[in-house]
Amino acid sequence: MLKSDHLSFLISPAPLQQTFFMPSPHSESDPIQILGFMLVKNEDRFVATALRNALPLCDRFIVLDNQSSDHTRQQLDLVAQETSASHLEIIDLEDVQTSQSYLEPYYGKKWWVFAVDGDEIYDPTGLTELRAGLQAGNHQDVWQVFGHVLHVTHWHQRNATVRGYQSPPARPMTKLYNFSFIESWTDCPERLHGGTLTFKSDIDAQKSRYVYFEHCSWEDSPFRCLHMVFMRRSSQKNTFQYRNTPTEELNSSLFSQSWLAHLKYTLYQQVRVIRKKTGKDRAYRKGPHLLRDAHPFHISEYR
Repeated sequence: MLKSDHLSFLISPAPLQQTFFMPSPHSESDPIQILGFMLVKNEDRFVATALRNALPLCDRFIVLDNQSSDHTRQQLDLVAQETSASHLEIIDLEDVQTSQSYLEPYYGKKWWVFAVDGDEIYDPTGLTELRAGLQAGNHQDVWQVFGHVLHVTHWHQRNATVRGYQSPPARPMTKLYNFSFIESWTDCPERLHGGTLTFKSDIDAQKSRYVYFEHCSWEDSPFRCLHMVFMRRSSQKNTFQYRNTPTEELNSSLFSQSWLAHLKYTLYQQVRVIRKKTGKDRAYRKGPHLLRDAHPFHISEYR
């Protein structure tokens, strides 16, 4: 285990002024590599397990902590002490709108990007198998790879089982992208979300994909995830936290000037929460409610 003074963490509110993991100049002889990428805010309950389980797939891993006020950063640091300082980098991020800038240097390079949220717990043994396949050239002809997902509603810690809704028919949310296809990706409001994506060649992003659940079962899949979407993410009382942008901070400041404005802002936030919950129900509560063995996922939580 590495001592904390051997760890290299970059902390700055101005991401573009930071020196973060950068790919080498592009060459056709470059090996295929995988970058792990995590953007979190107040997700201390499962974030350590999510990060720890995702590391076996990746050559490098960047974590952006968007000003968490719970124990998220302490949990991330705990995992950092277990791994190589040259492999994992944790960065404090003030503005979520700058998060895509950390991925821009990888456009057009022989890198896969594996994006993980703080409530996404992967099978680490399966990811080791998936890594070997990607490095051997598997799926190099597709833009995106989808894996098996169970959207978890109940976790029974004592007997290590989970219940939830499986993809399909529920929507999958795994995020593994072949960045060698990218020419540019601009105007993203948040990492890997929206914006204008331009490929080097004329491909159909909706069709250029490999879908594991079309080729193998949950038990045989090297790419499977327990999505703890219906569980509390944080030890804090307020479960739903929105990532920071300057606009949100300004609105919060303006609406706190009077009790009426504050009430309006509170109602506005509650409507957002209801919409978010309803959207998750529509996307993820589909099909039979299944029981699965959680032993391979080694789930632990912050209490």
